[in-house]
Amino acid sequence: MVRFLASPDVFVVLLLLIGLYAIVFGGSPERIVGSVYYVATFLSVELTSRLAHRFSFMEAGIFVVDVMLLACLFALMLKANRFWIIWICSMQTITVLSHLPMLFVPDLIPLAYRAVITIWGYPMLALLAVATWRHRDRLRRYG
Repeated sequence: MVRFLASPDVFVVLLLLIGLYAIVFGGSPERIVGSVYYVATFLSVELTSRLAHRFSFMEAGIFVVDVMLLACLFALMLKANRFWIIWICSMQTITVLSHLPMLFVPDLIPLAYRAVITIWGYPMLALLAVATWRHRDRLRRYG
């Protein structure tokens, strides 16, 4: 199961489904987060180093994208009236901080580095799906 979830293809499929769900059925914050996730994922894929050296050193491109994503989520957290954005912002902060050990321990195992910076993507997507569902439920109940 862990190997299945570690696949980038699984994440992309989940992102496409949950992101589309958030964009189509979510409120403004859910739509913004779904859209920003699409952009951040595309940029992360484009800015990842060549396969031979991937995750052998700090991935500067992914780090920059993660910091930009954190800035967007933080700005949204300050403006939106949704509690779940605080949780997503916290998870993204952990992701950003997870890049830093590669600066101090450059011989860190590449697979461990990859796992640490990608693992929080799954709970963040799950939280976006639940937030979108709850938004739909609020609309159904209260109009």
